[in-house]
Amino acid sequence: MTSMGISSWLLTYAVHSSLLLGLAWVASRWVRSPAVREALWKGSMVGSLVTATLHSAGVGSGIPTFAVSAPQRVMAPLSAAPIDPPRPDPVSRGRKATAELTVGGESPAPASRSWSLDAILLGIWSAVAGILVLGFAFRRWQLARRLGGRVPVLAHPAVEELVELCRRSGVSRPVVLTVCDRLSSPIVVGLSEVSVPGIALRELDGPQRRSMLAHELAHLIRFDPAWLSIGALMERVFFFQPLNRLARQRIQADAELLCDSWAAEQTGSGVTLAKCLVKVAEWIDAAPRPIPIAGMAEERSQLVDRVRRLVEESPAMWKPRRRVLVVAVAVALLITAFVAPKVTLVGQDPPERRPSTEASIAKVVDGAPSGLGPVLASVGGRGVQDTNSAVVPALLEVLKDGSAEVRRAAAQSLGNIGDRRATNGLIAVLGDDDPQVRVAVVEALGELEDPRSIDALAARLSDSIGEVRRSAVHALARFEKRVSATVFRPVLEDADPEIRAEAANALGELKDQQSTAALARMISDKNADVRRAALNALSNLELESLPAGVLEALRDTNADVRQAAASLVGNAGDVRAVPSLKILLTDSNADVRESAVNALSEIRDGAAIDALVTALKSSDPVVRRAAAEALGQRHEK
Repeated sequence: MTSMGISSWLLTYAVHSSLLLGLAWVASRWVRSPAVREALWKGSMVGSLVTATLHSAGVGSGIPTFAVSAPQRVMAPLSAAPIDPPRPDPVSRGRKATAELTVGGESPAPASRSWSLDAILLGIWSAVAGILVLGFAFRRWQLARRLGGRVPVLAHPAVEELVELCRRSGVSRPVVLTVCDRLSSPIVVGLSEVSVPGIALRELDGPQRRSMLAHELAHLIRFDPAWLSIGALMERVFFFQPLNRLARQRIQADAELLCDSWAAEQTGSGVTLAKCLVKVAEWIDAAPRPIPIAGMAEERSQLVDRVRRLVEESPAMWKPRRRVLVVAVAVALLITAFVAPKVTLVGQDPPERRPSTEASIAKVVDGAPSGLGPVLASVGGRGVQDTNSAVVPALLEVLKDGSAEVRRAAAQSLGNIGDRRATNGLIAVLGDDDPQVRVAVVEALGELEDPRSIDALAARLSDSIGEVRRSAVHALARFEKRVSATVFRPVLEDADPEIRAEAANALGELKDQQSTAALARMISDKNADVRRAALNALSNLELESLPAGVLEALRDTNADVRQAAASLVGNAGDVRAVPSLKILLTDSNADVRESAVNALSEIRDGAAIDALVTALKSSDPVVRRAAAEALGQRHEK
């Protein structure tokens, strides 16, 4: 397909998607059923692609067509100095020079300064969409890295409960249950995995745990992760259509309600699931996710409505009627296919002067009304400032908008653009009254990594809102060696465990040995993630002697903490740890057992050798192999 054809398709899609998504938005305001609302949004998102493609392929006759006039080339501004016509002489009289060719008596711009408008539009769309899609892929990679430490659950009642739910619901594909302590809420991964935080298996009772598993299984049955990924990609590829973002958010919200309904039907009680939701919500903060996730309580703003529905309404009231929905959506698409117009580009000669793309974009952003906050967020993308430098000043002006949503969107866009000219303007609004705006500004300054913002970000570590403080710690950690370790020490005692853990990690990366005493006190923290972070940080400090509390951490109730403590005592070569490490050789956690073997291999003492010899008789083949390798390496040394 030519660039003109692709541009025509995009224009047709813009018209069809605006029509279908606009109708879905209007209808959803009056429809109470989550199933009907979800079907409307899904049908509108996917249907606009189908109808635009059918029109562009020439399917159907009598379809109304709008022809949009566009110049065949866009000419760069020429010098105002007059061009003297060539003087005839015997040599040039018989020669046709390029400069003598005219159209309508005017000289055209040189060929190197003439572009096709449809090619320019297509190039801008491809660049911005490509950047946004790459950003989405990066976020997915970050999530995968965050979930990299999850392990399968093999011996727990939850495994049998999940198998029973799959059997009763007719799910034939195997569904895996994993645990990841870096999660704060249960989520589904891919199309056949349910991943839960370790606290869910410890604190939820049997009925609540079954409700949780039923809710997550409903996400897998409905293929919600795939739908959310499709929606997230569409809102990035077709960034010029802000209703795609609204559609994805509404689909995600209704999916949670429908999964609640299904789980309540399977367990026979909506009240039990409501209690489970409240319990899960206690484990998380209202931190926004970089990408949409099918999770049990990821959006706390909907929690009250969901709990009310579960307690007050019957699950049968939400049961979808699929045949009626499919027929209704199909009829709507057919009507759109024969009523909505097809848009095509037709060429014409260009006018003498046209405003630059930079001035046009700046004018659009500068005059944007308050309701276009999502549009501003989608426009911001790395690389845009290369050709549109006026966008940054325009977005800085939008930071003064009366709408908190618009200010937040402008801050996010400035962070995505990555232009350090925005640093001072962002610092000026760090004290915004709205917490979410402050979070967005802090995250944007973290993206810019401008050293001028370090002091201002450090001041946000005392913010009254935990989410702001947490974002400030994350942002400052990006500066690495450029930020002083003294900045992080005060937040080692923050009320938020995630902040304490992140601060400990930052001090470990900075290898600040003056923080040894503070980190040692964190080994007895009530939060397991904080204890593990403190031990990992101490390990990075390469201490000659271990502080108090490290040996006790080898007997911690949390496996990750025991593993981190084993690594630390191994790096230090502390002989006092040998008896505890020998006990860890029979630990219930395989990673802990392997770390204990590795630690023993680093300790230069006969007792450590005896422990490794004993490990050769372990029932765990991994332990036996690691012990054999360790003994061989010691012999070589």
